[in-house]
Amino acid sequence: MTGGTLTGRRVLVTRPDGQDERLAALLRKRGAEVERLPTIRIADLEDDGPLLRAAARLCEYDWAVLTSVNGVERFAAALQERGIDVGGCPGVRWAAIGPATARALHRIGVAVVLLPASYRAESLAEAIRESGSEEDSSGALPLTGRRVLLARAAEARPVLPDRLRADGAVVEEVAAYVTEPNREAAAGLRAATRAGRLDWITFTASSAVRAFCELGGEVGDSRVGVIGPITAETARGLDVPVHAVASQYTISGLVGAIVEAEGRTLGVGGGAR
Repeated sequence: MTGGTLTGRRVLVTRPDGQDERLAALLRKRGAEVERLPTIRIADLEDDGPLLRAAARLCEYDWAVLTSVNGVERFAAALQERGIDVGGCPGVRWAAIGPATARALHRIGVAVVLLPASYRAESLAEAIRESGSEEDSSGALPLTGRRVLLARAAEARPVLPDRLRADGAVVEEVAAYVTEPNREAAAGLRAATRAGRLDWITFTASSAVRAFCELGGEVGDSRVGVIGPITAETARGLDVPVHAVASQYTISGLVGAIVEAEGRTLGVGGGAR
């Protein structure tokens, strides 16, 4: 294997069905053999009433904040069901946690989306706060009285709404979908991880790591690559070792981190691991 490739490496992708194609394609482009076993599945809400009511009141909010493509898709469906066009609410400002989420918002007609410097909740809260500070020089909290709609996974971390509230915002959290372990993949996951044939296991969300452990996955001698520090923290808390963390919290960043880790292992000129 030469530096910059993953030729001959077998990599497990744990993203949900329908959302794993890009990661698999980028890994294959680097020469990897990809195995796909989704440890999580994205499920609809049993009660989508709160989401529908929030969608109907879109124009009442100062900010609409989305943290995943899944959230955008389900919020867009709620808007459509309630007959709300995002263009009809020009006073609403939009924020997204990363470029993929921003692109999903653009697809539903949102022209301008605030993005943080780094793609995590802490940075997103800071970006919204700084935007609020630009608007108000009175000395009040930067988001005092601002109404913020936060539509995301039901089990998401509390850090984003907590920080926005600390800055004075009135935050309405609405579940847009549920992430749950994909029990249909349990047998295949146990077989694949116990066979010892995987060089890398990848995780792009904390929920995927938790589900991996719950479903009986074993790291063994495999190395683990994760999309960012939050996922890394979750993994280590579950005694899952982490060998590569993306510096840019994106799919391409994850692949780059794995390639870089392979390069460090092999050294200049290549060789067997």
